[in-house]
Amino acid sequence: MARLPLIRPVHPYAQILPLMEGAEFDALCKDIKANGLRHPITLLEHRILDGRNRERACHRVGVPLETEQFVGTDPLGYVLSANLHRRHLNESQRAMIAAELKTMTHGGARRHSRCKFAS
Repeated sequence: MARLPLIRPVHPYAQILPLMEGAEFDALCKDIKANGLRHPITLLEHRILDGRNRERACHRVGVPLETEQFVGTDPLGYVLSANLHRRHLNESQRAMIAAELKTMTHGGARRHSRCKFAS
C-alpha cells in the first residue's frame, strides 16, 4: 500500500523515537480501524508532539483524527514519558534515542534526565 503524506507537520521531539513499521504498524492500523482512535494526537505549536504513528494509521484506514493541545512546561519530558514505556524498543533503538537526547539543545530544566532507558 502506498504511503500517504502526513496531515500535520511533526515536532522535532516526536522525531526522537523511530516510526512503527511492518507488523507493529499493521497491528496499530487494524486496532484503530476496529476500535477507533482511543488517544488523541497531541499537538504543540500546530505540530504533532505525540501520536505520529496514530496519525499515520488513522490516515491509512480512514478514521478521523482527534487532536488536543499540549498543556505543560516540559514537552520533551512528556514525549519520553508517553513513549518509552509503551513502545517495544530494542537496545539499539534506545541507544539511538539516548544519543539524540545527548546532542539536543534544550531550553529549561532537563527534568527528563531522570528517565531510564532500561529494557
